[in-house]
Amino acid sequence: MKKFYLICLFLFLSYYSQINAEQSIVLKYKVNDDLITNYDIIKEAKYLAALNTELQDIDQNQLLDLGKKSLIKEKIKVYEIEKYYKVNYQSTAADVYIENFKKKLGFENNANFETYLINFETNIDEIKKKLIIELTWNKLILDIYQDSILIDKEEISKTLENIITEKKTQKSFELNEIVFSEKNNEDFLKKYNRIIVDIENFGFEKAAAIHSISNTANSGGNIGWVNQGQLSEKINNAVASLDLGNYTKPFNSAGGSIILQLKNIKDVSVEDIDRELELSRIINAEKNRQLNEFSIIHFKKIENNFYVKEF
Repeated sequence: MKKFYLICLFLFLSYYSQINAEQSIVLKYKVNDDLITNYDIIKEAKYLAALNTELQDIDQNQLLDLGKKSLIKEKIKVYEIEKYYKVNYQSTAADVYIENFKKKLGFENNANFETYLINFETNIDEIKKKLIIELTWNKLILDIYQDSILIDKEEISKTLENIITEKKTQKSFELNEIVFSEKNNEDFLKKYNRIIVDIENFGFEKAAAIHSISNTANSGGNIGWVNQGQLSEKINNAVASLDLGNYTKPFNSAGGSIILQLKNIKDVSVEDIDRELELSRIINAEKNRQLNEFSIIHFKKIENNFYVKEF
């Protein structure tokens, strides 16, 4: 596995070194007053690949397209954030996320991690800046939509109690997701078909990294372990009927359409469940799910207000 990863990294770096050598800097896009060059897009593509190894062996044109979309989206988010408050790039809030990235990539210290990042023409400070933008965006979404979060604590508690009382065990699913949104049925079908092709060709996690508009895209769409009591009956039945590795048809949600993959499954003894801890975990998971949907909804709401010009 390590040998395969090193081969992918070598091919990735060789390709982009060639691009950097052969191309001069050209203006590609303008977002309001901010300019984006081809070099900015290449740099963003390298950044995305550095933190998500799923992207290191995909088609380079596809990765550059992701870099373009990521940069445009980031600039729109910064404009929106700065309408409300100033981004504090000196914040330490991103440090824990950098540690998680470092561990995920298998690095035990900053020196080795920095050496790895240099190969992708980025560094810890640049990653921190981008993470702070995302964390500040999440704060904005919470500030705007916190009164719109609907959680029926009594109903959740009742469902949890029924599961604990009636069953000795409950199923827990480790799930991956791909969230996508299109304006009309024709575009939806085209996008859905592209996603299915990429799932079959590259695997679900790589397809999630390429296509998902959810915050989980950078982790291959992984949303972690979800107990039966956290899912609606419709989704629970669909997921429970899957074999490991298979995925559902799209479900509709406020933030778009969702495809779920069953990555793993286990039985959880209800005797081991701490009621208060489990209730708190379910409520927090539901709160985060709704905030993720509001994030997608808010971005779709504001993006048409920005002037994006392609040169």
